[in-house]
Amino acid sequence: MNASYSSLAIYEVQSNQAVISTLSVTNEECVLSGGWVIPITNSEDIKNILTDKLTIPVNKNTETKKLEKDLGLKSVSFADFFLEATRESKIAVEQYEAFKAENPGKRKKLVAPDFYLWPEEIDVLHPKAELKRLNLRESISGTDPAMEQVLSAARLVKFFVDKWLSDESERSNRKFVQGEAKQATPLPASWKL
Repeated sequence: MNASYSSLAIYEVQSNQAVISTLSVTNEECVLSGGWVIPITNSEDIKNILTDKLTIPVNKNTETKKLEKDLGLKSVSFADFFLEATRESKIAVEQYEAFKAENPGKRKKLVAPDFYLWPEEIDVLHPKAELKRLNLRESISGTDPAMEQVLSAARLVKFFVDKWLSDESERSNRKFVQGEAKQATPLPASWKL
């Protein structure tokens, strides 16, 4: 991840094929940027797609674990993501309250920041259940059955990255937010390569 761009790969290995979906993330947006079902024997293509990306495996089977180990992939944790997002929101709210308290009469109509209420964890291995819990469409009709798990997980990841980007915009555009909290990033610092 650099200061303004990051790339994520959501993947699994099933039936002797790697199934991969990628997301491109900038400070402004997160987009689904690719999807592949590749025979596991085509290791060079798989390596080219997954290398230099933050990865999220959506299966704990032996083949998926082997691919992660063989390629030395950097997997990221939603627990870390949510912990950092919650902490950043809390810092901005504290800065808002301190700023308002400096001059309560003049700043009584100051609008409080509105941040997403972050969960502690999600189960990326069961993305359809998580999407349903969030009142989002669990799957897209016409999706290749081989891609369904990975695409649902990619949509789930995109949902939370979009919430992060919204919070980053809310944070960085406030006069009272100072220091490191003012610097917007496409993903939390805990999700670095």
